[in-house]
Amino acid sequence: FSDGVKALIEEKPIDERPYIIIMDFTLVLGIDSSAAQAIIKLRDSFTKQFGIKLSIFVTGSTEGFPCEFDLYQGLNANQGEMLKISKINPFDGKEVSVSVGSGSCVCTDLDQALSHAEVNLSFLD
Repeated sequence: FSDGVKALIEEKPIDERPYIIIMDFTLVLGIDSSAAQAIIKLRDSFTKQFGIKLSIFVTGSTEGFPCEFDLYQGLNANQGEMLKISKINPFDGKEVSVSVGSGSCVCTDLDQALSHAEVNLSFLD
């Protein structure tokens, strides 16, 4: 899996590589400990090897990732330079707290992840 994701990024010219990556684990029923650690290493390679500014991971559940390893903590441990801001969601008028900056974050659903990505894209140079 990791090699496939890296290959997709590597085949793009540097100026066409993504600034933000969203990985959606909503349909994943279980993650073993070695796979969870590989996801953290993949996140690290996004930043170090490919210069991706922000990696967003979607659990699909308020209960976190379906694994014994604390993947939520592992993915939030390297948040880089994040700044919390509040924004009004234009679709429903509700205030949403988002993190802006580099590193990684974990969201419970894809809507929240897309909102984070949108706000962060507006702050990129």
